[in-house]
Amino acid sequence: MKKTLLILEMFLLLLGQTVYAQDVLKDFKDNLALNLARKNIKKEQIKVEKISDVKEIKGFILVRAEITLPNKKLSQFFLTNGEVVAQNFIQLATGTNILNKYMTLYFKDNFDFKKLTHLKGSGKEKNYLVEISDFQCPFCKKANAFLESKLAKAKDLDVYFLNYPLETHKKSFLLAKIFEAGLQLDKDFSSEIFSKDWSKKKDEEIVNYFAKLSGKEDKFKKLVNSKEIKNKILEQKELADKFGFTSTPAFIYNGNIIIGLDLNRLNAIFK
Repeated sequence: MKKTLLILEMFLLLLGQTVYAQDVLKDFKDNLALNLARKNIKKEQIKVEKISDVKEIKGFILVRAEITLPNKKLSQFFLTNGEVVAQNFIQLATGTNILNKYMTLYFKDNFDFKKLTHLKGSGKEKNYLVEISDFQCPFCKKANAFLESKLAKAKDLDVYFLNYPLETHKKSFLLAKIFEAGLQLDKDFSSEIFSKDWSKKKDEEIVNYFAKLSGKEDKFKKLVNSKEIKNKILEQKELADKFGFTSTPAFIYNGNIIIGLDLNRLNAIFK
């Protein structure tokens, strides 16, 4: 009888926690909808999901909010109690970055590395680094040069590239296709792409330039225009959007997110 009562008490406790979490999630969506209504965004355009409880902060959960707009989807992660949101908390006693802690776990279980472009490592290394980049982004150019200087000596590290061509950069999608096509022919054109300003060049001129460098002009051009490479880049961009990335450069190191060219944090990876 005591065992039965104990099981019942545990079930009721878990049920209470579930109901509470659902209330927080509902409050979050309702309040977010009220906020976004001022921007003419309807509640039907908003989707929210609970990612996990946040044990360090009583009453808070980690959520992902997705907003569907006419031409794109926006995604963002928040720590919330339903009434207020925060994009980060630091635990004073330990210095732990609360959001990064839970995002690290979330990335481990949900980030689809198969969609990325694998540049270095066995695929089973102890650590991983994802570079999220746009080939017309000036800070991405600096980031690429920095990583090139460090990666040659890096050990126990898988390096992945995620193409994130921004709509404001008109040649960035083409340059991403050229990069991917080059890799299929064992040519890494990243440094050459970053080294020049392609904004005033015609698409055909750019493709012809790299086709000659590839040594296999016809095959290279077919790859650049292939659905396979186009869809790969679109899938990578969609993956970045899903995880809340909106700008470049950005990095993911073992689940820890680095936004922008933060050389202090990037240097720490290679110490």
